[in-house]
Amino acid sequence: MSSILPAPGPSSVNLRPPEADPQLQDADVSSVETYLTSVTDGTRTPLSTPPCRSIINTNVRARPSSLISSDGNPSQRKRRNIVLLLDGTGKEFCNKNSNLIKLHTVLKADDDQLIYYSSGLGTILPSSSGSWANIRRKAAMAIDLALAWRVTFLANFDDFVCDAYAYLMDYYTSGDHVYIFGYSRGAYVARALAGMIQKVGLLPRGNHRSIKTAYRVYTDRRGVKGEWPGDGSNQAGALYRRIFSLSRPVVIEFLGAWDTVSSLGGIGLPRLPFAQGVRGVKFFRQALALDERRIRFTPEFIHYDQEQNRIWFDIKTLEKLVAKHEKDGDMAARDEAQVLLDSARSELEERFPSMALSTLGLIQRRRIDCWFMGSHADVGGGSDLNGDDSLSNIPFRWMVREAIDSGILLSAAGMRYLSAMAMPMLPTGFNHNEVHGPRPETMERLWRLGEIVDEALTNPEHEQDLLTEVDTLRNNIPQDELRKLACLAAHRDVCAGPPVIDNTRPVQESLKGVWWILECLPLKTRRYAPVGGTIETESKWSVNFGAPRQIVPGQRVHKSVYRRMTAHGKYDVPMYRPRAKLTDDFGSWEDAIAAGPTHPLWRD
Repeated sequence: MSSILPAPGPSSVNLRPPEADPQLQDADVSSVETYLTSVTDGTRTPLSTPPCRSIINTNVRARPSSLISSDGNPSQRKRRNIVLLLDGTGKEFCNKNSNLIKLHTVLKADDDQLIYYSSGLGTILPSSSGSWANIRRKAAMAIDLALAWRVTFLANFDDFVCDAYAYLMDYYTSGDHVYIFGYSRGAYVARALAGMIQKVGLLPRGNHRSIKTAYRVYTDRRGVKGEWPGDGSNQAGALYRRIFSLSRPVVIEFLGAWDTVSSLGGIGLPRLPFAQGVRGVKFFRQALALDERRIRFTPEFIHYDQEQNRIWFDIKTLEKLVAKHEKDGDMAARDEAQVLLDSARSELEERFPSMALSTLGLIQRRRIDCWFMGSHADVGGGSDLNGDDSLSNIPFRWMVREAIDSGILLSAAGMRYLSAMAMPMLPTGFNHNEVHGPRPETMERLWRLGEIVDEALTNPEHEQDLLTEVDTLRNNIPQDELRKLACLAAHRDVCAGPPVIDNTRPVQESLKGVWWILECLPLKTRRYAPVGGTIETESKWSVNFGAPRQIVPGQRVHKSVYRRMTAHGKYDVPMYRPRAKLTDDFGSWEDAIAAGPTHPLWRD
């Protein structure tokens, strides 16, 4: 990525070992702060000679070459996947698992794919049978859920970012693919981690005492005017890499987020560098909750260019119309649509000459915010008992389907065991031509895996005897077949016919009880609004009173919402209308429904 500068070569590094220079042992952040200040006030340019002192404060006794690179030749080793799962507030393994635990279940975990899981902010306190411990834990959780204050008995947000960074630092080698997933505030941790890697790079393994310094450089906003290309936002990180010549540039293959919120630090909400732009990520997907209204759960969107989005979606819609009219033999309608299509393409070339159509399409596929039915927990999970039907299974299946195209590996046993991926009888009207499912022999092996899992659970003493058969079955189910299964499971949520059972569940009302107290208080929060052709945020003090969320241009709504809204009256399904407000570009919800499933608002 152009926004991630490679570290200078060995010729630019002082090759003396750290222990040979006493200055390196007691250095702190002050030298960097002085240098950054001199850059921003105009007395020094980014290309000027950096200060001689180093902030690398480490006791590691290593050869200089190991400080420059510890990766070796990536062509001589097999590429691995490294997956980081960062859960939401109060979430951990329990009888009501979040989508992060579900994802952990279906992911392959071995030498080819390493998995790191972090329980959510606010779960750091241990369980105890003592009454005082229980009271303290519940009080801490109540305060943290409502205001996210950084009290001493709760884990610090910075530590969650740095701990995940440390894991990646120790296990990443050149050529590995990195995947990060998060839910709620864990999703903001994920995006902050991606921003930190983008700005300061990834230190060589073992440099644990330097992580906090790198984090300070990442969060230091002096001289940072904004977050977008050309505004100087990457200056500090580029200087960090230039000065110390240690950090490695890393591109993140996929970042998946379930309903990102950033209610951190009490009333003031921090806006960490690059956490909104995700420019150092190849593919970004976020599932958002249509029916969440709590002020402290304001979502964190990614930023789009509104005009580029409008033109691109006009082009894609017109291309479909041209193909449809040609297939129907309506040449007059086809010619009319073709004229509009040519006009849209000309507008793109005229207004964005440097943005080729294919490149623009790639950008739109890279960054997707998609809305789903339900409140915060209906999207990220954690409120329904494991194995029960749940609205959260729909955005879970969508996220898995989106991630597998980037090369993430699935577990055959996990895909068979997890009920959210189970495959009951296909609904009436299912079009087998739209998606191809696994081969029959694959399904037989998966069913056998399920039988083995059940047998191992009921008769643990036979578990060892079944391992050989399990290994044989796993080796005979290729990843391509598991990807087909994941795609088929996700496709069932949007195909014609009666909605899947998960899509008939009621929305859980999250705004109730003590949450209304915060709705009636003036709090400073961010609102999204079109500014100069882009979607920007404005911070202001306001009273929310349970106001709904706002869908902004560039975002889409999952087609399962369309299926649910149109199912009432045809099937025994309760009426549903999303609480979130549409932009003027899309009109009303009734307009989007009347236009049918091909309306550009809807997305598979």
